[in-house]
Amino acid sequence: GTLQIRSLETHPVAVTGKVFNVARADGLFGTSLASFRSDRGASGSQRVVLPGIRGEGADSTRFFVQEVSGITTAARTEILDATGGVLLSRTDDLEPFAMRELAIAVPPGAVTAVVTNTGAGRVIARALLSDAGSGDITDLVDWTIRNAIGPTEPQLIPILDRGAGSRQTELIIANRGPETLRGTLSSFSSGPGRRRAVAHGSGGGGFPFRTGWNAVRTPARPDAAVEIDLPAGQTRVLADALAELGAPGASHLVFTPAAGSGSITARTQRTFAGGGVFRTALPVVSSGVAMRLGETREFGGIESAGRTASDARQVSSFGSSLTLVETAGQQAVVRVTLQFTPAIASGLVSLRGQAKKDYTLEANKLLQIADIAAEIIGPSRGQFGDLRNMQIDVSVVSGQGAVVPILTERENATGDLIVRLE
Repeated sequence: GTLQIRSLETHPVAVTGKVFNVARADGLFGTSLASFRSDRGASGSQRVVLPGIRGEGADSTRFFVQEVSGITTAARTEILDATGGVLLSRTDDLEPFAMRELAIAVPPGAVTAVVTNTGAGRVIARALLSDAGSGDITDLVDWTIRNAIGPTEPQLIPILDRGAGSRQTELIIANRGPETLRGTLSSFSSGPGRRRAVAHGSGGGGFPFRTGWNAVRTPARPDAAVEIDLPAGQTRVLADALAELGAPGASHLVFTPAAGSGSITARTQRTFAGGGVFRTALPVVSSGVAMRLGETREFGGIESAGRTASDARQVSSFGSSLTLVETAGQQAVVRVTLQFTPAIASGLVSLRGQAKKDYTLEANKLLQIADIAAEIIGPSRGQFGDLRNMQIDVSVVSGQGAVVPILTERENATGDLIVRLE
């Protein structure tokens, strides 16, 4: 089934969904479930494009479609290979607000699903990719539609799992339009941007004279870049994108389109010692989902295990980190406010702690706060033990930048990640 929340305003509402496989005794595997807005579905003959589906080996994919406008419609689902060839096609009727799971056995060679609205309503769709070895689940959504990314907007992918070990970042780019998709895929590190000095005023004869110098932040240069040229209907899979770019230390990737329109799926993949692999879906964002000056984004239901549980890698315990991404090419000051209830006072509703800290986020940069509770609370964090149901408010308090906050929760036993983009 589905949970539908209706409100006259969307900005005060924060919705989080998670699904876990709890069958294993050695830890949890799961994923966050991206929430959708009903005004951002596929209407008319628009399409939802889901790159990154699989149906071979230990992988299987489940599909879900839903009507979200209250009008009866129909949806055609096509399963494509990398060349755009149709391997399977079916059409399903959808009643107003109804959701259907599609019984589709994904054939070998399939890489992308395309769901086309063929009726009068509005359609959203998602897929869940599962690994039989680990039981892990990964959410697949059309970030282009979900985040209202325009065809000419750069798309940014944060690399949220960059530690040592057998990690890979897989990037799947699908051409969603009738024209050839052309653009540049660039990698960036999280180091500081460059500065240039600018003179103000002018002297006689048009020659500049120095009345003062300002340090002006300029966009960071990419560490590496590759050109993407993808004919209509085709999909390109970069199984280890950072290695193919020659940028193993990249903090984020940016795809800048020059022609056509595309949809991108990104995920990290790691081999699990207990068997199988687990993947983490990485969000694809643009300035359209960013906060500006005076705006706030909230995350609720956050956990932070105490030192004992964390060191013991206790099953069902979590650590939480925060990533801040600037997307408009301008500096911003971000205030992070943490509200928490100490474990020793969890039965006392009135005993609620609060701590805050400001961060300067440079233009086009990514800032990662590895342990949000320890970072914000400070040296006294150890006194509070396991913290549950924390709330984080992220606000832009100064500057002209646009900021996307991303919360990452790590299950301590398996290291599996849950990534949240509210």
